[in-house]
Amino acid sequence: MAKTLTNLKSLLPKLARQAHEEELSRALSALAESFDDWRLGKIDSHELSGIIHRFHQRTAREIFMRYETGDDRALVASAVATGVLDRQRLPNELADDMERLIAFFETAATKDSPSLWL
Repeated sequence: MAKTLTNLKSLLPKLARQAHEEELSRALSALAESFDDWRLGKIDSHELSGIIHRFHQRTAREIFMRYETGDDRALVASAVATGVLDRQRLPNELADDMERLIAFFETAATKDSPSLWL
């Protein structure tokens, strides 16, 4: 069992990269919608420029800092708790091992609920 769990934990960097990609993709999709609104004339160039600036200064930096300086185990647990990664896609033994950490982040997410998007 210990050897199996060690092997499963070696998946954490890959899962953290998947979470990073998913979270960044979601943020960029929201930014892309702002470009669509600009093209359709719903917002003007100044509004779009402000959105781009806020995205760069806040959203992109927060995502970058979280994934570049974070612990893979905590990143994966947080991503599962916030729905960035699907718990069902984790190996059962790894999800079971991380259950308390996932629960911690679920509790924290419901208390804080900060919006990282635009």
